[in-house]
Amino acid sequence: MVILSGARLDPSLARRFMDTFGDILYNAYGSSEVGICAFATPADLRAAPETVGRPIVGTPVGILDATGSPSGRR
Repeated sequence: MVILSGARLDPSLARRFMDTFGDILYNAYGSSEVGICAFATPADLRAAPETVGRPIVGTPVGILDATGSPSGRR
């Protein structure tokens, strides 16, 4: 198991890593202020290597428009 965090994971690097070492790569996304808020599994990264993953259970998420207001989209 290899867990990455701290900077954007380049999609081509994710693919090359998993093609070489197998599906052992995980991407943890977050910030200093909140810690990890999303997590991408190897299956997530195979399907969409640019993903930051799915929200951690209990993490509220929303989509905002350009003005910072809720977009109403899901």
